Amino acid sequence: MVATFIRLSLIAIISTSGMSLAYASKNQQAIDSFEKNTQGIVARANSLSHQQLNIMDDINQIMDESQSAIAVLHSDNIAKLQASSAQIITVAREYLTQYQGFLAELDKSFTCYQAEALTEFNQMIDEQALANKQISEAALAAKQDADETQATMLVLNLQMNQAKTAILVGMFQMTKMCYLTEALGINKQQAKQQAKRLQEMN
Repeated sequence: MVATFIRLSLIAIISTSGMSLAYASKNQQAIDSFEKNTQGIVARANSLSHQQLNIMDDINQIMDESQSAIAVLHSDNIAKLQASSAQIITVAREYLTQYQGFLAELDKSFTCYQAEALTEFNQMIDEQALANKQISEAALAAKQDADETQATMLVLNLQMNQAKTAILVGMFQMTKMCYLTEALGINKQQAKQQAKRLQEMN
């Protein structure tokens, strides 16, 4: 129902703003196609993100019961966490490909056309992929000879990295917020200003 309301509102606002029906139809078709093509991708990303939360719960439980970060390093949860992080990166790249195609179909004056977001999203994925690699290597090395302090620092880094991975998944929905802002009558400049404020808050 919400999606239908947004879609109808979007078409109405575009039409009453003096834009042609062809313009509205082109952008709406792009939105419909993007939603269809990314539905499965978003579902997989959300599933992996939920999986990571469960793994983090297991890690916290081990910490509580053993009072030892070294015990965490010797559990299979680290490997599980890093494997799911790698899968999220793969899914994110799939989403990015669809997002690139989506932007190519839009009129450049449309609120959702934000080419700079494509560059930022790609950079975010690359940075997260590198962070995952570095933490995996550190975890492997620490498993051999880390003391409790070193193990604790690594577990903290794992927790922070998982949070950043969750933010990456959240970016999937952020790229779709333009549908809503356009439907509410927020113009492109206002949408960019809101996005900038959100980035500054993070």
